[in-house]
Amino acid sequence: MNIFITGINGFIGSSLARFLLKMGHHVSGSVRKTSDLSFLDDLPVNLFTGDIGAKQFLFDCFKGQSIVFHVAALASDWGVYQKFYEINVDGTKNVARAALKAGIDRLVFISSTAVYGLIGYRYRSENDVRPIRNFAYAVTKRKAEDWLNRFSLETKLPITIIQPANVFGPYDRTFFIKFADALKKRMMMFINDGKAWTCPTYIENLTEALWLAATKKEAIGETFIISDGLEINWRKFITKICQKLEVKVPRISIGFQFAYALAILMEGIYRIFNIKEAPPITRYRICNAGVDYHFSIEKVKTVLGYSPRIGIDEAIRRSVQWYKNHKQESR
Repeated sequence: MNIFITGINGFIGSSLARFLLKMGHHVSGSVRKTSDLSFLDDLPVNLFTGDIGAKQFLFDCFKGQSIVFHVAALASDWGVYQKFYEINVDGTKNVARAALKAGIDRLVFISSTAVYGLIGYRYRSENDVRPIRNFAYAVTKRKAEDWLNRFSLETKLPITIIQPANVFGPYDRTFFIKFADALKKRMMMFINDGKAWTCPTYIENLTEALWLAATKKEAIGETFIISDGLEINWRKFITKICQKLEVKVPRISIGFQFAYALAILMEGIYRIFNIKEAPPITRYRICNAGVDYHFSIEKVKTVLGYSPRIGIDEAIRRSVQWYKNHKQESR
């Protein structure tokens, strides 16, 4: 089968490409001129260089493809709203329209559980109301979802929306490397003693769920939350990582309200001085770690037969082993 991945060079995109290649499929993907291609060095994939803002480029990419996984996005807790909108909303519209024109069989859109807001909840499901904090990433992902649902109804383009929770694993430069570095340097602390529930999603479990979403007819027109389905808080999750890293568990804990106020102050300072990089702490990160952020996966288990195959201990072992190897290679 010919399969296309937008943003194939990133953590999720490259991991999905490995999964599909092992299954014997022909995999292509889009990258930008400035993309880091190091995660693709050993992969026999066909690359197209361009931008999802270019409609003709996307159509040329999708010709002859059966499935398109739209992974490319601006995924960050810091940045200008307009940039998030251009990539996450306008870019998604371009992908869907090009997919329709090219006659692809299925479009799988990778969204995020952030669309439900980071406001404190457990067992959140796809049917729940979605009040949302004003985080540009979450808002634009939600707008993209809403538009895709309307577009699918109007055009009959087969679309499935996947909402991964907190994804981690090998090749994760966004979260795991920075997180492990902070633990090793003893620069990590708990919020509210790490009691908030979190939602780990191991990358190999996610890629298997994405394949079900792309191939099961029951997935068409549906939205699915994906996580490892655990009942786990940050203290337990971090303790497991520390054990594999062979470092001490953080001892310091601060209150959520204090941490959130500090994040507001930091963000304000960065905006006043127009500093482009993200502050050391942001409201998004504090909410993710300081309030319950937990989801039910009953729908995907029931409808698609999904079951996380790799347990948390093995997932962390593999992630830490990759982290150690990556650090050695970087020296």
